[in-house]
Amino acid sequence: MTTRTCFVIISDRSDEYFLDLIRRLQHFCPESDIAWYNSGSRRRTLEGTLAIPLSRPLMYRKIMPAYFDIFEWAAGQDYDHVITVETDMVFIKPGFTRFIAEQMKDADYLAPGLRRNIPASSQWPAYLSLKPELPELLSILGMTHTNRSFSPGQVFGRDYLRAVVTSDIYPALRGFVERNQRAGHSYSLQELLLPTLADRFGLTARSYPDAISLFNRYRPFQTAQDLALALDHPSAFFLHPVARTPDDQVRALVREPRAPHAVLTEAVSEGKDLSSGFMRGHDLRGTDLAGADLREAALNGASIVEADLRQANLSMAFLDGACLKSALLTEAILSGACLRGADLREVNLRGAFLNGADLCGAFLGDADLTGADLREATLAGADLREADVGGADLRGASLQGALLSAVTWTETTAWPSRYLERIRSSSRQVAAGRFLIADSVAAASGIRLDDRPINEPHWYPPEET
Repeated sequence: MTTRTCFVIISDRSDEYFLDLIRRLQHFCPESDIAWYNSGSRRRTLEGTLAIPLSRPLMYRKIMPAYFDIFEWAAGQDYDHVITVETDMVFIKPGFTRFIAEQMKDADYLAPGLRRNIPASSQWPAYLSLKPELPELLSILGMTHTNRSFSPGQVFGRDYLRAVVTSDIYPALRGFVERNQRAGHSYSLQELLLPTLADRFGLTARSYPDAISLFNRYRPFQTAQDLALALDHPSAFFLHPVARTPDDQVRALVREPRAPHAVLTEAVSEGKDLSSGFMRGHDLRGTDLAGADLREAALNGASIVEADLRQANLSMAFLDGACLKSALLTEAILSGACLRGADLREVNLRGAFLNGADLCGAFLGDADLTGADLREATLAGADLREADVGGADLRGASLQGALLSAVTWTETTAWPSRYLERIRSSSRQVAAGRFLIADSVAAASGIRLDDRPINEPHWYPPEET
């Protein structure tokens, strides 16, 4: 049975990039409807798109009211899936609606980078901006936690749409969201509220596959190499963000009447420089790089899932926002490396050298840091839940705002002296010489354990709309 899909463009203008998006959607998803939520001040319609009747001007980075307006309209249209898109997205090949239908078979909501139970100590800028209003929001929801996701390409099933607009708490939510338009209130609210509503209404939420996070990220802008990788990836159907400039390489390639693959092949054969930094944003999943010399490599946003980097030299490397989930980094050298907001869940870092590394806002859940050198490392706002730091050296490290619930440590773990007594008093012995930080420290970890400022982490910064 064919599913009914509607793409909704949230944009305050109908410029050339807006038209790019419409043309690509019409070409690759011809069976779908396209609607425009006009968040600008100029009231107009555009041929080929449906008009959202509740469209209205919105404040910069405060577009949450648009989603509720869209839901109210779409709930009466009998769509199976409503997908919100933005003009810095570029669709590159057919098959997206089939992909969505498959992903949504057993789900009501699909979002990039879905993460549940955001810790109270989170230093994510959008969460920090919401903190003054969070008690009121949680009271309306009747919940004690929030989730988070990334805006571009969110998919809402019919049950999600109807659950929201028919809920008895919807008027109160509407009021909260309208007040959010005022100056001084939080921004990027949609990246917290929408994934949280799925839990509130008992709906099934899924994340896009981790492997395609490379192609839908905050920064850096997508490059010609990223386009080549996405064209070859079976689950990558669009790129984000693509610069909204007339001379952008990706836009030039996809606007060519020939297939982008052919244009890329020709450009490479002619020796044209298509790079924006050594290996930046590359897909290195499962790659054997054991012992490799990658000093000062630019790997920001790279996908390095399950790669073998044992004893590799990554000192002073740039890995901000990189995904290294389940990678092998035993005895790797990461001294002074930038890993702000990096995904290091389930990574083997036994005996690794992370002295002086910047891990601000990084995700280290279930990581094995046994015997790792973390002296003077910055772990401010990092998520270390259920990590093993037995025998690790953390002297001089900053743990301000880090989430330490269920971290395992041993008598030989060297904690920073300023945290030692609090950690000891919050832990229980689980075996001879082995200790577990109690779950209650999930809240205690939010205490300002020192007064040094936390630098803003780079993991999914606020959306610019």
